Amino acid sequence: MSTNNLYGAEPEWLDDRSGGTIESSQDGVFTVASMKQGTPFGIRLNAPPEAKTGYFVQIQLQKIDGGVSVGIVTPDELKGGWKTRGMFYNGNLTNGGAALSVGWGPRLKEAASIGLQVKQHESKLEMWIYNDERCIGKAFQLNNVPSGKIYHPCLLVDGTATIGLSIPLTLPTTEVEPQIGIDGAWELVDAFGEGGERIDLP
Repeated sequence: MSTNNLYGAEPEWLDDRSGGTIESSQDGVFTVASMKQGTPFGIRLNAPPEAKTGYFVQIQLQKIDGGVSVGIVTPDELKGGWKTRGMFYNGNLTNGGAALSVGWGPRLKEAASIGLQVKQHESKLEMWIYNDERCIGKAFQLNNVPSGKIYHPCLLVDGTATIGLSIPLTLPTTEVEPQIGIDGAWELVDAFGEGGERIDLP
């Protein structure tokens, strides 16, 4: 397995200066609040230079009162409120202001664990998303990233969210795991009417 380039780094969050707040606790959990409902407050992790070749972070959404988007930005893309532009996931894929793909994955909800992996080689960058430790796919790909440009983990919070951050030693696989649940190939075996009578299938 490849080593996570953020492992061992001291997490430092920088905000968009739009008036929101970040309150940290001793156990590494922090609470983020926007100044007003309806306008997101953006914070980014100040990643070191070696992060430009790739990294992985795990976000635990312990409590949400509003909305949260998880993604990446360059330092100059983090701006106040809806002016931030980057690559984000909240169930939809967005650029921070507009939806680019609706219903791409499960909506972010309380108690979910969202992973974000950035893979960068030369001018190609990929952003992969994980939901409850399961890789659900490649959300974004850029093919012409300037040399030395670093994309930092970023959160957009509209309302209030209590969040935990973990940075594991190794990078997880980007193999997309099949969804266990209602998805798949199904065959209708029996059908019954409202009165319990069996209905002949075609």
